[in-house]
Amino acid sequence: MKLQALPKTEKLTKEINHLIERAGATTDEVTLARWVKEAQQLIDNGIDQIGGYILLFAIAVFRRDVRQLKKNYQQAITKGVSDNPFIYINYFNSLINLGYISADFDIVLAASKIFLNNLKVISESIDYAISAGQYQFAQELIENFHKLSPNNQLPEEEMVAFAQKRNLNEAEIQKYISIAMEVFHHLQNPAKIIIEMRGEIFADEESEWIQLGIWIDNISVEELADITFNLCDALAEENFSLETTSQFLVSYHLWERTL
Repeated sequence: MKLQALPKTEKLTKEINHLIERAGATTDEVTLARWVKEAQQLIDNGIDQIGGYILLFAIAVFRRDVRQLKKNYQQAITKGVSDNPFIYINYFNSLINLGYISADFDIVLAASKIFLNNLKVISESIDYAISAGQYQFAQELIENFHKLSPNNQLPEEEMVAFAQKRNLNEAEIQKYISIAMEVFHHLQNPAKIIIEMRGEIFADEESEWIQLGIWIDNISVEELADITFNLCDALAEENFSLETTSQFLVSYHLWERTL
């Protein structure tokens, strides 16, 4: 997830986002130390406290240091920037990037109440709620979003509806994501996969679910998801390995294309 750029930190933010776009790239400690120094100067000199803390969040992500991330967040709040939505948005994103998709959900609840009319905060809160498996809350946020912006559709809506219908929890979804990622790596076709790094499943604009590297025409998100999920369930009952399951799914979808 990218940082939300602010004017005074645009140059450094672009530098960090370039690494984020490389999907999990690492960087050297010298560069990270330079970023920390620059971010701290923004805070200490009163140039841009919000931008400085957002940059510190990103650095904590690169260091895989959730304790430092939380410490930076608490410092930001005590410095009086808690009324700025960018602090919450980037904190949510940083937690997700570190894999803490169920942690600090009370902060998401608080932010969604503080910024009731902020579409960006609502949208990010929906992402976080989905990641945490809080689909009922995500649905409430979606309804609030539509009250403020009735003409806009959110890509997460279909996923929320599907998860609620099947009563899926976070652990179940993570299992399916793992299998799907194995299929994705087997096919080695990143161009057509609809899974983001943080482990969420999205439908694209044409309502096609994870395409597994194969373009599937004229099938709804629910139909394809049902096929895939049911196959996963059946194979799990047979105690097939993840590798075998992945190969089976690839074969199934290739076979399906010949029908």
